[in-house]
Amino acid sequence: MLASCGPRADFFGKWDGHRAMAPRPGVPSYVLFSASQVLLYIYPSGRFDLKDLSVPKSGTIAVDGMHAVLTVTKIANIDVNEQSEATKANIGPIYLDMQPDGSIRYRDPKAMDASEVKLLRVATGVKDRP
Repeated sequence: MLASCGPRADFFGKWDGHRAMAPRPGVPSYVLFSASQVLLYIYPSGRFDLKDLSVPKSGTIAVDGMHAVLTVTKIANIDVNEQSEATKANIGPIYLDMQPDGSIRYRDPKAMDASEVKLLRVATGVKDRP
């Protein structure tokens, strides 16, 4: 994790948000709900688990004050180095910015949908995964 001299945000916990997706004819609401969800677990060990656009990702987090960067090391439990070249080209840092209201602004510039997502903390005291 990175160190900072100023205030430091508490990013640890379970975070949840949804991308803005318009309903589509013939697509059940639960499919739209699942596809639009961004679900992020940040652990005290400096690791994270993420589901974005229904794709599971994991890796490490570096915190610098009120900002953090997620580095993806696995997609669908497969190491990034073992992914296809096309997949590797679409993996990059994911940016988190703590907001004054306690939410997180989530930005993944290389995602299929690169729009920002507001994440709300829905649980604290998340234990590290095994």
